[in-house]
Amino acid sequence: MKDLIEPLDAASGAAAYSTTTIEVGGSVADAPPDEPEIGDAMFSVIHSDGSGEENPTLDSLSALYDELQSADREHGDVAVVHEDTGWSLSAHRDGRLVFEHLGQGGERHMFPVSKERVLELWRRLIDGDIDGLIKEPWRPGYVDRSPSN
Repeated sequence: MKDLIEPLDAASGAAAYSTTTIEVGGSVADAPPDEPEIGDAMFSVIHSDGSGEENPTLDSLSALYDELQSADREHGDVAVVHEDTGWSLSAHRDGRLVFEHLGQGGERHMFPVSKERVLELWRRLIDGDIDGLIKEPWRPGYVDRSPSN
């Protein structure tokens, strides 16, 4: 348990404070539990059904990828989005991985990409390793544009 001391009424000039006790699950908390602490990764995921989720557990990323096994043609991808930067990595049921900035484009892809590699790259995105991800061996666009024979 930890006590937070907050001013009651700064406008009156009186020195009145309230104390709020919050439970701290094994770590020191300097903010109420509903506010993220500084340094927490802010990311979201997009499920194969199009629904989204903010800051799920890292353990859930494997299950997110596994949604591709039952994904249909219309909803054939799942994604992780780094909220602070706008970069996204979307895994597709055909084995493609697309890296793009949601506001500025610059889409690039890899194919084929194993589940283990996708999970590694998603974790790097969540950690904010944008420069490192950009240096990966991406191909331009969403898919290869080779001429048909």
